[in-house]
Amino acid sequence: MTSESWYEKVGRIPRKGILVVTLIIMIIPLFFSLNLPIAITEPTRIVFEDLASLEGTGSEVLLISRTFSPHWGEFQHIYWAIIQHIFKMEDVKLIVCYLSPDSPALLGRIFSAISNPLNKQYGVDYVNMPFLPQASAAFASMADDFRGTYQTDQLGTPIDELPVWDGVNTLDDFEIIITADVTGGARLVSTIWYPRFPELTYYGLVLSGAFMGFAPYLGTVFKSGLWGARHGAEYQILMEGPSSGVGVQMDVLSVVTIFCVVCIILGNIPIIAKKFGGK
Repeated sequence: MTSESWYEKVGRIPRKGILVVTLIIMIIPLFFSLNLPIAITEPTRIVFEDLASLEGTGSEVLLISRTFSPHWGEFQHIYWAIIQHIFKMEDVKLIVCYLSPDSPALLGRIFSAISNPLNKQYGVDYVNMPFLPQASAAFASMADDFRGTYQTDQLGTPIDELPVWDGVNTLDDFEIIITADVTGGARLVSTIWYPRFPELTYYGLVLSGAFMGFAPYLGTVFKSGLWGARHGAEYQILMEGPSSGVGVQMDVLSVVTIFCVVCIILGNIPIIAKKFGGK
């Protein structure tokens, strides 16, 4: 009876064993920080540097959120990074408009966590506007008369009583506009806003799985964009340290990906060896 070669033994590793090892590998980063290196990509650097250039200028940033609960696991890290960056800067104001019913509660968690520690005052440094249904109609209304689209904020306070709204009348009054949607609001921005306000700077926050719907507008309508937890991790690194738990998530993704690549290589060795008659 001939003994099995090493590559034949590799090919007979049970699938259950591989799944158990995968589970163990996923658990390890939850208890031991690996801090695996993450390279900063150009889209992330562009957004970060452009926002950073606003510090001390009194500029207004508009954030349009059309995010739903199933997307939050991926979007939350990008939101956290962007909002925290704006809050860390002096004399930069933020107006947040919601075009999905889930967004106010989801982003409310971030504002509750970071506004007080960074000494940001609601109504002065930032404001949350009420949810508007029908995104297309909302985009059109904002393009026609941004200030006239709203009478009060989310809490019912008239916008004329909110200092953050001082000097804001049209979309032209914003230095940067960030739209967050499955495809970064690409269709709405390109068809409604961009033809009327081509000089504005637009950024899109996108689901990584829907990037192909955003890609045709990147570099044309949108100056840059962020997609997936990876870009959220990159942005938080530029801010000198993750703050939303994305570092752990990226460690899990990295080690599992490495393990999958190793399994693919080992799984193909028996096939290649048999094909070429190796021992």
